[in-house]
Amino acid sequence: MLQLFLGDRRVYSVCFSCTDDGRAYIGGIQGGKDITNDEVKVLTKELHGARPKNIIMSVLYGLLRYFNISTVYAIDSDYHVEKRSGES
Repeated sequence: MLQLFLGDRRVYSVCFSCTDDGRAYIGGIQGGKDITNDEVKVLTKELHGARPKNIIMSVLYGLLRYFNISTVYAIDSDYHVEKRSGES
């Protein structure tokens, strides 16, 4: 798991696993609970327009490239598990 923090608050995290034959599987990308949209906008401005989500994904791809992992799989958004209000 890679995590991007602002102080002690998580801004973004990406959960992934790698195989011995050069594949990576991304299980999820998630924003932090304690960070507001306004704070993300301010952070993006301070990072000269680079969005935190893009930064963490760039770091992940750089790490995968370093370890010669060339194939990346992720869950299609049609298959995401979501909790909708009123459902259990």
